[in-house]
Amino acid sequence: MTEFAKLTNEYKKYIGTIAKEYNNCAEIKLNEVEKIIKILNGFLCNKIELNDKEIENNIGTLVGMYFITFDIPLEMNIELVRAVKYKEEDTNKPYYKDISRLSYIPYDSKYKVKLGRFNKKKEPTYYCSISKDFNYCVNTALAEIDTKENDYVNILISKPKENLTTRYIGIFDKIRRGEELPSFINPIFIDIYKYMENKLYGYVFVAFQIVDAFFADIISRKSDDRLYKLTSILGLYLLEDEKIDALAYLSTQSKMSFCLAIKPSSVDKKIKHEKVLVLDINKVYSYSIYEAPIIHEGKVNNGKVYYDTI
Repeated sequence: MTEFAKLTNEYKKYIGTIAKEYNNCAEIKLNEVEKIIKILNGFLCNKIELNDKEIENNIGTLVGMYFITFDIPLEMNIELVRAVKYKEEDTNKPYYKDISRLSYIPYDSKYKVKLGRFNKKKEPTYYCSISKDFNYCVNTALAEIDTKENDYVNILISKPKENLTTRYIGIFDKIRRGEELPSFINPIFIDIYKYMENKLYGYVFVAFQIVDAFFADIISRKSDDRLYKLTSILGLYLLEDEKIDALAYLSTQSKMSFCLAIKPSSVDKKIKHEKVLVLDINKVYSYSIYEAPIIHEGKVNNGKVYYDTI
């Protein structure tokens, strides 16, 4: 029996339990989902106000009751690419020598963590892009930090030392739309989706589809404080389990790419930082395409980066 088959049997039981509980009140479940999403969209559109507790309760209901979390490891043979703008004055050496300036912001750093897509204020998270096409992955990372012409950007390239136990946002919405999954995403998601469609009554299945589509939608919207109030709480719920290392989600800037939000503890334990590329951004084109020659390259050793000029 393959690993995929074992996982499928495990999730068949999980989905069967949901079907037994929800199928008898299918239309009620769908109406509840629609009501909550209408409230949250009203908040995002400035039509209504919600306090933090109300946001937490509504997001918590969607996650706890209508969002099936499949904790499937992300394979190890991928590269993690993180882009950081160089913001110091010395443009003759536009690179950071300490990994602490390129990885997640340390808790005791003078640089304060702002409210982010999946993190609260003062709670660091490691954001990076993933792809088996390195150049495409770099372009995605550049797009995610809104790279401009004449910027200098340090690209930190890392690899997992162990499998990252990952929760995925928007995978089922991607399948629903008939879009192909990247090769590094476990194909078991397609089998799980078909099994859910078969076992859950129409209204229940639609409720789960809507929630996944809503989460995929809000993480792809242009960032603002209201949006981040919702998505940071979503991240809090999805990452609270100690065994979870990361969230995988579609890039907000490059629609065919995936990004990760990784816990700092998992970065320390499971990620090996290998090298840094320093890019001089000469030209920014549409669709996340850049003219950006490499001007320095550095190797990582014991938390420091040692550079050579290209």
